Amino acid sequence: MPYSTNAKTQFRLLSPTNRWVMLIEFSHSALPQPLRFVVDTDPITSNGNQYSPIAATLELPHQTENTLPQARIVLDNVNRQLVRLVEDTYGLRGSRMKLIQIFRETPNVIENEIELSVGNITVTPQTFSAQLVYDNILDRPGTPLTYRPSTKPGLF
Repeated sequence: MPYSTNAKTQFRLLSPTNRWVMLIEFSHSALPQPLRFVVDTDPITSNGNQYSPIAATLELPHQTENTLPQARIVLDNVNRQLVRLVEDTYGLRGSRMKLIQIFRETPNVIENEIELSVGNITVTPQTFSAQLVYDNILDRPGTPLTYRPSTKPGLF
């Protein structure tokens, strides 16, 4: 997703006038709608969705050979709704997390968006941490059926 001209201008400034904000959306089939958080002290509405403030730390993925890039997110002051979701879904199996970058001054313009799978979750009374990974699409078969002598002997 290409950045807007406003974002490109802000990148070049020594002291930018707009403030970056990270939006977090947890989605799971057990939820009627995603859990929405903003990494900031004030709530924000973006594209008609209300985001609650939360303190978070995001460790970006490292580039290593022969492994998928993995990021880690740590959320402070975990709310009861998130803990209950982790317990009910046996560790958020099958959940997704969307990380959205916006400017606080223009909340309806999405500058960057990444959707990752959630795994390796640790919940303590103070924090919630999860490992975020891309889907491994390179190891999936290109076709639903594979023709081998053992599966389709009449073709060989």
